[in-house]
Amino acid sequence: MPALPSPAQMPEVARRSLLRGAFAGAVLLGAPALVGCRSDAPAGAGSLSPRRGGNLRVVVSGASTTDDVLDPHLAGSWGGGAVAKNIFDKLVAHDNDLVPRPRLAEKLEPNADGTVWTVRLRRGVTWHDGKPLTAADVLWSVRRILDPANKLPAAADLAMVDAAASRVVDDHTVELRTTQPMADLGGLLAGWYVYVVQDGTNRFDREHPPVGTGPFRFDGWAPGERTKLVRNDRYWEAGKPYVDSVEIILAAEADARLNVLLSGQADIVHEMSYVQAKAEQGNRSLTIHASAVGTFHSFNMFVDREPFTDPRVREALKLAVDREAIVESVFFGYGEVGNDLYGKGAPNYADAIPQRVYDPDRARALLREAGKENLRLTLHTADVTPGYVQAALLFAEHAKRAGITIEVSKSAADSYWTDVYLKRPFTQTSWGSYALEWFYGQALVSGAASNETGWRRPAWDQRFALAMRVLPGDAADVILAKGAGAGTATPAQKAALRAELGLDRPAVEQYLDWMAGVLRGDLGRSSFSGRPVTEIVAARLPNTLVLAAVATAVLVPVAVGFGAWAGARAGRTRDRVVTTVAVTVGSLPEFVTATLLIAAFAFAVPVLPAVSMVAPGAHPLSTPEILVLPVVTLVAVMAPQSIRMVRAQMSEVMATEYVRMARLHGIPERRIVTRHALRNALAPAMPLLAGSVTWLVGGIVVVETVFNYPGISQDLVRAIGQRDLPYVQSVTLLFAAVTVAGYLLADLAVVALVPKLRTAGGRRS
Repeated sequence: MPALPSPAQMPEVARRSLLRGAFAGAVLLGAPALVGCRSDAPAGAGSLSPRRGGNLRVVVSGASTTDDVLDPHLAGSWGGGAVAKNIFDKLVAHDNDLVPRPRLAEKLEPNADGTVWTVRLRRGVTWHDGKPLTAADVLWSVRRILDPANKLPAAADLAMVDAAASRVVDDHTVELRTTQPMADLGGLLAGWYVYVVQDGTNRFDREHPPVGTGPFRFDGWAPGERTKLVRNDRYWEAGKPYVDSVEIILAAEADARLNVLLSGQADIVHEMSYVQAKAEQGNRSLTIHASAVGTFHSFNMFVDREPFTDPRVREALKLAVDREAIVESVFFGYGEVGNDLYGKGAPNYADAIPQRVYDPDRARALLREAGKENLRLTLHTADVTPGYVQAALLFAEHAKRAGITIEVSKSAADSYWTDVYLKRPFTQTSWGSYALEWFYGQALVSGAASNETGWRRPAWDQRFALAMRVLPGDAADVILAKGAGAGTATPAQKAALRAELGLDRPAVEQYLDWMAGVLRGDLGRSSFSGRPVTEIVAARLPNTLVLAAVATAVLVPVAVGFGAWAGARAGRTRDRVVTTVAVTVGSLPEFVTATLLIAAFAFAVPVLPAVSMVAPGAHPLSTPEILVLPVVTLVAVMAPQSIRMVRAQMSEVMATEYVRMARLHGIPERRIVTRHALRNALAPAMPLLAGSVTWLVGGIVVVETVFNYPGISQDLVRAIGQRDLPYVQSVTLLFAAVTVAGYLLADLAVVALVPKLRTAGGRRS
């Protein structure tokens, strides 16, 4: 393979050209995973509030006894994956939108060229045995995955990581170095097998029970039959897990899984067959849920085996299957037609490519041209996933019109993945929904562990490596990555857009130009939408100001009241109680406090809304209940520090000589506190209170996001993701202005509280 060019020399790799031919040996269909749940309640019971606790029994598609393993770096079946996901956790995991989200990692920070990634771990995470999660655990996991002696499938995910050069920086920071620039390490760390295991762990069995950081602890295991897990009370996600224990039951056949459910031995069945779902639609004791992301079903041809080496034969087979008929007859309308490219609906999917349709006449002509008329093939399948066998039989019927005879060979379900898949030239498979870059590394590079089509093209490997090296840059990259023609922009188009946005100029010049506009009252225009920033800010700023004002109106009396009350009796019982509560509540970050409040008052006792929705054109104060949880969260996070500051000042004042003299003169204690001590205690505390109030502005960003409150934070988060510098700079300037104003008001309040500051100038001689 020729040497890769430097990042500065790299051409733009259009996704469409990158993928061309990569799926030459696959015919894809899309279908949701169907889950059935038992319910003894009448129809409509789905609206009832769930109850916390209890034992949840789930029956899933499993592996044979020998293939059912507890090693998360080896467990490839649905059942093994379910066990691994509940015992262990990953640094990063994909959400339902297929976007990686932080889990054990709080931040992933690349250097300028993407060759060094700093992983900062979430603090407060402990293993099931009580040990803290450390960077050494992460580095051990990476090195274990990549150790050639272990022959782990996850090695394909992390092939670009240089395990030897990677290092532990401190207990909560690990530095992962790559053998070449990486654009998105997070997408690979979210791979199926990439779990973090405890430092030094190599065995996972009955004698060496798995110890993880996940929501459940290992309790028992019958290989090939079931695994019992119990609640992890040390779990780092607030309010989870919801149930006390989980029992994961394995059953390879769809009928067997449904029977387990209907007989009362399970509460949930994963991967119902589509025939079963259709038949059970009227069953009032069963609720059927269709996954929003689902799975992708494919027929795979080894492109390096005859007769599939000829692209005309492969194209003929793709034209010889009626996808619409399979969706309707096999998936009973639950699925949708795929287009021979994995990842339909995923971010950056090439959805502009024309849909391939059923055309048996064209397929026959291609076979005639290739000298393969009256083609005979064997399609290997098994009842390992609902719809496999039925889809294979229907494919065989469709292909007859193109002169193709397909013999369907059904293998045993418990040995299909070990004895047939990746060994026979024409098979079936299905994949869950993952980020595209992860799937390509798993199935489409020459050395991929799951290269199910035999696609081995060094030139394509190089282009994929190039695509993985391209780091996102600025607003122009984001804009050109959206809409029709995504990923096809030429360097000239990007250069023109950067010039239009002013991004081609030096950063200092851009900033000075923006500041000049600010002095004229012009905050500029959004790089992304082109709208004036002032207009965007004005649309949501009032909502944020209302939330901040209400929170401040609650915060100040709470801080002053409890701080003065505790400080007036320093060392007494009420002082110790207030201080203990303040320290405890103040130790929780905003998102944890918000989550606890939502769990308590929106779900456990549903008296307040979990999200703060404001009707278009309405004012937040018109529905004050939506402000309660956000305000309580802000106050709970900021009041403890303010209370302690006021308490400290009050304690000092109450120990002064003039307070003792006032007591000796018989002045009532309440009057001493309210008329004398409090004023003098607040004077030095005011700047500190102002700091808390201005810090509230930063806290609002988190709180508005958690509660989906329609303030400026949602736009700010969006702007950061879109590299919309004018908007980010303007909001930052606004926050700075609020901070300055807060301290100014605090200084004025001090002057008002201390008369001698107002008259000091007049006493000079």
